[in-house]
Amino acid sequence: MAILTQTKPGRNPAPEGVHIGVVVDVIDRGVVHHDEFGSKPMVDVVWQLDEVDPDTRQRFLVSRRFNNSLNEKARLSPVVEALLGRAIEARERRPLGFDLETLLGKSCQVEVVQQPGKNGGIFARVERCMRLGRGMKSLKSDGQYARDGESAPKQTSTGSENDAEQERFPFENGE
Repeated sequence: MAILTQTKPGRNPAPEGVHIGVVVDVIDRGVVHHDEFGSKPMVDVVWQLDEVDPDTRQRFLVSRRFNNSLNEKARLSPVVEALLGRAIEARERRPLGFDLETLLGKSCQVEVVQQPGKNGGIFARVERCMRLGRGMKSLKSDGQYARDGESAPKQTSTGSENDAEQERFPFENGE
C-alpha cells in the first residue's frame, strides 16, 4: 500500500529560471560548525523574486548561505559584485571593510534551480546572481517580508524543515 506525502499549502518552491530579485534580508548566522568543513562565520542572503506564488499570492522568497568573506575566491564576492553593479574594491575586501546590510533593497538577476531534497520534496536553490541587464528595471520589495527573524524564507521548500534547512544552505569549502 502506498503512503503518499502531503505538501503543506503555501510551500511551493520558486520556479526554475532567471528572475529579478531584490535583497530583503542579510542574516548574520555567526560561526556555524560543520563536521566536514569546520567552523566558519556564515551569512544568509534572502531575495524576494518578481514571480508570485499562485497559491499564496505572495512573491517567492529564495535564500542562500555563504561564508562571511569577500576574499576573491569566496562565493559571496560575485553576488556582492552583481548587486553593486561593480567590482569590489581592495579596501572592501579587508575584514570589517564592507557592510553587507548596504545590499538591502539592491536588485540583480537570480538564477534559481530546483533540486530534490534528501528526505523527499523539492527545494529551490540560488545557483548564481548576475547584474541587471541594460534597460532592466530594479525590483522593489513588496513589504511582505519582515526582517525580525520570525519571517524565515520558508517558501522555498516542499520537503521537511530539516531537509530544507540543510539543502537550502549548503556549506562551502575552498576558502
